[in-house]
Amino acid sequence: MPFLRRLVPQAALFAFSILTLECGSAFIRKSDVKDLSKNYEGEYSVRERIDVGNFENLNKGARVKIFFKTTGDYVTVYAYPYSQAREEAVGKNILQLFEQDFPERKFSTKYIEERLALLIEPYTEPKPVRKGRKKSR
Repeated sequence: MPFLRRLVPQAALFAFSILTLECGSAFIRKSDVKDLSKNYEGEYSVRERIDVGNFENLNKGARVKIFFKTTGDYVTVYAYPYSQAREEAVGKNILQLFEQDFPERKFSTKYIEERLALLIEPYTEPKPVRKGRKKSR
């Protein structure tokens, strides 16, 4: 019996450890989101109008910056006006992806980048229109 008294608590601790590791593993690691954030630090233009809810939208051509948030189970991408500081701006949810949205239910930064490419593109300054000079005769 003394053997069983020692074995039962050890087996329970082992089972608890396994369950904790399995249930506590995040689908999306914060380090992945930090890497994505670094890749998307610039300014972007909205490709097509995006409905962001509450009768609001981001119009085509709107100049924005983006940031990412995650809970470990899903990732959300927010857009906010390029001229505002992130801390002061009200971000608009433009994309939210859950585990079942990813191919084979595996997190992929490439998949997020593909989805974002449908919504935004890097902002480029418009080229000034050059007026031609009239030739004198």
